[in-house]
Amino acid sequence: MFKNSIFLDSKFFSDNKEKINMENLQKLKKITYVSVLILLGLLIVSLFVEGMADARIPYLCMMLASLVTAGCLILIERTNRLKSVNISGLPIFYLYYSIFFAFAIYAAVFVKEQPSSVTFCVMLVLLPGFIIDREWRISLYLIIVTCIYLFCGIYFDSGRFGLANIVDGIAYLIVGIVVYAYRVRLNVRNIENQSRLNKKIETDALTQLYNRSALEKRVSEYVTSSKDTAAFILMDVDNFKGINDNFGHAIGDDLLFQTATLLKSQFRRSDYIGRLGGDEFVVFLPQASNREWLEERMKGLVEEMEKTFIGDEAVCTVSGSIGIAMYPVCGTTFEELYKNADAAMYDSKRSGKNRYTFYADVKGS
Repeated sequence: MFKNSIFLDSKFFSDNKEKINMENLQKLKKITYVSVLILLGLLIVSLFVEGMADARIPYLCMMLASLVTAGCLILIERTNRLKSVNISGLPIFYLYYSIFFAFAIYAAVFVKEQPSSVTFCVMLVLLPGFIIDREWRISLYLIIVTCIYLFCGIYFDSGRFGLANIVDGIAYLIVGIVVYAYRVRLNVRNIENQSRLNKKIETDALTQLYNRSALEKRVSEYVTSSKDTAAFILMDVDNFKGINDNFGHAIGDDLLFQTATLLKSQFRRSDYIGRLGGDEFVVFLPQASNREWLEERMKGLVEEMEKTFIGDEAVCTVSGSIGIAMYPVCGTTFEELYKNADAAMYDSKRSGKNRYTFYADVKGS
């Protein structure tokens, strides 16, 4: 994907936005925890070492910043999980790292009797490797902080900031960018390999939808972490066995693939769509509480199913029967929602097929 280009394909970042954000949040959270422990140790040592006295306040400020950052990251992760959104942690990353670079510049220019580039240069090389972002953006960020470092050293250091410090800053800037480019490519390979493996494990081979286990996992994660209303929609193809028997399994498979394509076109990317087996499909809609909106979607789905054709010509009428169970009113587990949606779907079949039924409207429910 990136062998013949200077920068990574932006399509990779858009296609894997959620995975990248999740990994970034996890890495940055670990960094904040480690930073708190290291800074606490340095703060304690500074109480007994007179030469470190000037750094006590910066140590304390950085430790507090790490704690606040960790709290923000935990809040973002919780919000993403409960609300099924994808709030990016990148702004916090750049803000947090800017605090570290500000400390490194302060320590090198204002604290040391002889200015040292060590802390700043180490950060240039190490810190960017803990994040996945577009190469041009991280490179621009490193260039900006290096320019600030050189300006502060030359302007405020009264001549003590020598050529060696300037050379170190520029050299490690180049090394930092190269190291980041290498490490981000390793991260990209890992994400792509993991994505391929997960897709193979979780995807139904015929329809490319979630298989039963993957769909059950995602629905279970939602119902155990969120109280927001959701819709569990179960649908099967009417008279599918007869279609298989009369037209052959190849035609039946083509019909299932067309049905899967139709479902993907009718619902949101954030909805979970899967095939449970045979001709049975499930669509789980997080945060779907408006019945009128749901009914419009179901009417459209029923109408589109009637337009589905078999083979090269429309030689057989195709329709689908649908049952809808609402979470949490009609169930709080995957099994309960499936059972009640199944009851609603069979009520649709008893009522003449080619229609939808809410479980709440089924007599005796």
